[in-house]
Amino acid sequence: MKKRPHIILRRCPDFNADRITGIIQETVQQPGSQIAGKVFIKPNVVSASRRYIHNSYTVPDVTEDLVSVVR
Repeated sequence: MKKRPHIILRRCPDFNADRITGIIQETVQQPGSQIAGKVFIKPNVVSASRRYIHNSYTVPDVTEDLVSVVR
C-alpha cells in the first residue's frame, strides 16, 4: 500500500522571521514528519490573476528558512 502524503497547516498571525523558522522546525520535528531521501520544495512564484498577485507567492525568506531546516 502506498503511503499517503503528510500535510500540516500552521497559522502565523504576523510576518516574523524567527516565528516562521520556529514553526518550520516544530513542524519538521512532529511525529509522522520524518524527512528521508530527496525533498522537493515548490514555492509559489506565479499567479494567474493580477488581482491577487501580491498575496499569492511564497516570500523568499520562508523558502530559505525551510531549506535550512530540511538540510
